[in-house]
Amino acid sequence: LWLYCDILIGVDSTVLLEGMVMGKPVIVLNPAGRKLSLPYTKYGAIEVKNVRELINVVKAILSGKDIMKKMEAGRKKLIKEYFYKMDGKASERIAGIIEELMGAS
Repeated sequence: LWLYCDILIGVDSTVLLEGMVMGKPVIVLNPAGRKLSLPYTKYGAIEVKNVRELINVVKAILSGKDIMKKMEAGRKKLIKEYFYKMDGKASERIAGIIEELMGAS
């Protein structure tokens, strides 16, 4: 469902990472201020702890301010660190590595 949203808002979940990879602005709701299981903010998500923060972040995203540049930079970092290339050729790269390892033995 995140595919059809303009902003993805949720709690501590891998769905937020999926949304980030797909280029969606992500807001992490954390009203209790608990330690999150994943470093969402490191990768461009914005963590909010109350309604006022949520409203301000949504307004900033919808107005296209600099917050979107930060989110995009974080998304690129996430993809680079965890997903490498999303070009549909992962199987070819893995097969190449296996062939190299077989040739080395």
